[in-house]
Amino acid sequence: MEMAVLILTIVLSAISAGLATYCLNVCKERLSFRAKKAEEAYCAAELLEARLTRFFESRYSLVESGLHPAFSEDSESVGDVFVRLKMLVGFYFPALASSFSCAASAAATSYRSLKAFDAAVDGAERQRQVNQLDATVVDMKDALNALKNAILAAGCEEQTVGSFRLFRRPAKSGNGQRVLAVPA
Repeated sequence: MEMAVLILTIVLSAISAGLATYCLNVCKERLSFRAKKAEEAYCAAELLEARLTRFFESRYSLVESGLHPAFSEDSESVGDVFVRLKMLVGFYFPALASSFSCAASAAATSYRSLKAFDAAVDGAERQRQVNQLDATVVDMKDALNALKNAILAAGCEEQTVGSFRLFRRPAKSGNGQRVLAVPA
């Protein structure tokens, strides 16, 4: 009988050690995957900022007010990068949706200001539009920097907190014991 208990103890110990190793490896792979996606999102945000900056630099200048080179290639590449970043944020980092929407609305506002600058004909209106365009481009760059900082923070949080996620208990809600939130 003692031999059976000993063999059962050894088998159960081996199973529990294997299960613990498997869970830790799965957790480690999830962290690695999320860290890679955070890095990909950060690189996409960097590329988006660089392409938008190049787009706006090529479209207006404070010294020469008549620069209008072909920009269809840049606008298509900006759209591709924008869609990829939106997908990464939506799938892997939904907590960053507000930062992403701020950056997107700032870019849209800058583009509208650029269109208003292009449409202005007289000198005073053109000067007012270029001042507004400068302010919106600065706001756009600030929003993109805030998005990149939020991506970095999310990536760091995943690496530090995520490794202990397996051992944490889920938070209990106030009405966790009741089926209905209000008394019947």
